[in-house]
Amino acid sequence: YLGALVALLGCLTISIGQATVLLIFWIYLLPPMVCRLVLGICGEPANHATIHSAAFRNWWLLTQLQMLFNRFPALEELLRLFPAVYSLWLGLWGSRVSPFVLWSPEVRVTDRYLLKIEAEAVIGWGAVLAPHLVALNAEGEAELILGKIEIGKGAIIGGKTVIGPGAHVHPGESLPATRKLGPFNTLLKGKRTSPQDRRQETGKTEKE
Repeated sequence: YLGALVALLGCLTISIGQATVLLIFWIYLLPPMVCRLVLGICGEPANHATIHSAAFRNWWLLTQLQMLFNRFPALEELLRLFPAVYSLWLGLWGSRVSPFVLWSPEVRVTDRYLLKIEAEAVIGWGAVLAPHLVALNAEGEAELILGKIEIGKGAIIGGKTVIGPGAHVHPGESLPATRKLGPFNTLLKGKRTSPQDRRQETGKTEKE
């Protein structure tokens, strides 16, 4: 990707200003534009997909578009220097992020098209928002687990926390520093619940 940019700049006779504009477009705008095109054609990858499925290949392609930012996180830190710019940039990828989100330094996002974050949310220093993971399923096959992370209005995500795929932090909740919120877990009224917990609670309610 960078090699193609260098080759393109070498073939063109342009000014420094034009080269700067091309560089910004190539690094920051072209990848999310291609991502939105892929999402428009293929849709979001399925929540569960084996590594040999078309859904996994779709996710893999989207991941390659983000690889430059995964390898060089300083590129995203530059965007966070300017209020609202990083949130708007995530919107280009397909996420729904309010411009009034506070992003602390060293936050890491693995899937930039799978976030929904409402206004006044605070994302703490070094937090990791990871809408995907790969784990072994019941058949012993490697399986991609994917889900949109949702963070409600005014929620506080502590430093060095890790939020997994499909997790939901309700408005006004606080996830303490260094804690984890697992796949499809929710944080509501200070209590973390998993899908299994919710199924058990539903079963008890039905029996009653």
